[in-house]
Amino acid sequence: MSNCHLSFAALVPKIREFLATRAFGEPVSLDTPTMIKAISSNVASYVTITTFAKALRSLVVEEKEPVLEIAGRPLSETPSFPFGRPTHTAAKTVYNLVAPDNDFERRFAVFLEDASDVERFAKLPSQFGFVIEYTDNAANLRTTSRISSPC
Repeated sequence: MSNCHLSFAALVPKIREFLATRAFGEPVSLDTPTMIKAISSNVASYVTITTFAKALRSLVVEEKEPVLEIAGRPLSETPSFPFGRPTHTAAKTVYNLVAPDNDFERRFAVFLEDASDVERFAKLPSQFGFVIEYTDNAANLRTTSRISSPC
């Protein structure tokens, strides 16, 4: 049996207990037609999922210090690559152009180029192989290589 099934089997009694003793502000019998209808509603699902997600998040998400997995290397060693979307010309980057993935990144490059306290910056292309793992607001694991950084 997979871990997913084991986790589900462990959660079912806890969810049943939550619905029977806490979700409705007082103990209720889950076997009545009224309660079966109530617990199958979108509101009951939302409250249950939100409550359990909040309680479990600290148990399933582990904070870690970032670790550099490979030795550093100069951005100038990034091989040339084709880019079919609009680019932005900037003098403060090691590359001849900034290759933004979206308008926000393009506007950020313009901001960095115009900022008097920024000497250099680079939009790291995926070819550079730099990623950062992080969790989003819903505790989903994500990775990104869309980081502008000092050269």
